[in-house]
Amino acid sequence: MKINWLPFFWILMTLFITPAFANGLSISPVNLNIPAGKQTALLKLYNRSDAPLVMQVRILDWAASNQLSAQDVVVASPPAIRIAPGARQLVRIVNTGTPAATGVEKAYRLLLDEIPDPEAPRGNGLLLQMRYSLPLFVGGADLDSRRSGDIQSLKTLLQQALSYRLVLERDRLLEVINNGALHARIAKLRYLDGEGASHSLVPGLLGYALPGERAGFALHTLPPADMTGLVAEINGVDIHLQSAGQ
Repeated sequence: MKINWLPFFWILMTLFITPAFANGLSISPVNLNIPAGKQTALLKLYNRSDAPLVMQVRILDWAASNQLSAQDVVVASPPAIRIAPGARQLVRIVNTGTPAATGVEKAYRLLLDEIPDPEAPRGNGLLLQMRYSLPLFVGGADLDSRRSGDIQSLKTLLQQALSYRLVLERDRLLEVINNGALHARIAKLRYLDGEGASHSLVPGLLGYALPGERAGFALHTLPPADMTGLVAEINGVDIHLQSAGQ
C-alpha cells in the first residue's frame, strides 16, 4: 500500500472546483463518472464572461500517490474548444477501450487548461494560465449517493473499507486508509465530543483516497484528545471513520 501525503490543496494552478468560477467559467458536473458497461460521459461548460474562452482538454491516468501520466484510452471530444461569451459547450468523454466492469474502477484526472488571449491586457505584465482539475472514474460500483438506490449498502461498503490514523510526530496530518476497491471522496470532516455532538474540522472538500492508498491530509485544527470519533461525508453519505490506531 502506497502512502500519499496530500497537501490541503492540490499543486499550484490546479484547483478543486465548484460549479462556478471568478473568471466566468461554469463546469458541470464536477465529479465525472462513466458507469460500468457505459462508454461515455458529458461535460458541460458555460462561459459567463464577456470575453471568449479557449480551452484545452486532456485526460491523464491518475494513480496512487497522486501520480499523473499520459494515456490514450479515455479521450475528450473535442480536445480543444473556443467558447463565445454567453455560450455553452458540450465535451464528450469517451472510453475507447473495453467497457469497464462493476468490480473494476479506473481513476483519471481531466485537466482543463485555459489558453490566454495574447492580445488581452496583462496585469503587471503577466499572462496567467488557469488550470482546472476534475476527478474522473470509469467503471466500478456506483458510489454516488444521488444515483445509488441502496444508501445503506453504500454506507456499509465504505464503513468497512475506510479507517484513519492521526500522525502528529512530524505534522498535523490525518491519514485515511482505503482498503476497498473503490475511491473515497472525503469532505465535511467533523469530530464527536463526549456527548455525541459534532464539531467541524474541515467544512469543505478534504480530498480523495484511491483504492489501496494511505492518503495524508494536513489539518489546520486538531481534534481534542478526548474526542470520541471522526465523521466525514464520503461520496455523499456520512461515515463514522474507524480508528486504525497510532
